[in-house]
Amino acid sequence: MLEILSYKGVEFPNWMSKQQLAHLESLVEVKLINLKRCVALSSLGQIRVLKKLEIAQGNRFEFCCRNNLQCIETTEIIGCQELRCLPQDVQNLEHLSKMTINGCNNLTTLVALHSLKVLNTYACPVIENWRSLQGEKFQLCISY
Repeated sequence: MLEILSYKGVEFPNWMSKQQLAHLESLVEVKLINLKRCVALSSLGQIRVLKKLEIAQGNRFEFCCRNNLQCIETTEIIGCQELRCLPQDVQNLEHLSKMTINGCNNLTTLVALHSLKVLNTYACPVIENWRSLQGEKFQLCISY
């Protein structure tokens, strides 16, 4: 597991470049905690076997799922106060089966996630379209 805590940069440091991350062939879990200024997470796409991604208290991230994040099965997004909607790229995560969203007070919109089996949301009071997701084939747990 790789855990990055309270990193203050806008972009990941050089040791997390696409070339360096491509060598982490056994890394299956990444936790990004308190990255208040970090915007771009696109280099995570180089970790080909990443199965779990947790983002906590990250305010401004742009989550790029287009490339190699196809192995992700579980995602947790916690306390991302400025997050208003999930990026459309999340729909490309073909193996994403469980997502937990907790304490994202401004999150209003969820995208259709066809591979999802379990969606847990806690303390996300303004999600507007969760009722439209009930037709999807997954377990939905909502708690305010």
